[in-house]
Amino acid sequence: MIATDKDEAGKQIEQELRNISPETSQINRIVPRHHKDWNEALMAEIRRQRKQEQKRSRGRGLSR
Repeated sequence: MIATDKDEAGKQIEQELRNISPETSQINRIVPRHHKDWNEALMAEIRRQRKQEQKRSRGRGLSR
């Protein structure tokens, strides 16, 4: 399994790995579903978690 960005370079490395791997190898490529790359996906998840935490804190009267 390889995790690549959702771009031409990601497609290219997948193809290169398929070309050099034995025929019996199984290569699965995963890409971020809603973002162009994994860093963008990670940053979006961090923002989402922070917003959730802020909502919970406000609900308990612990504003920041």
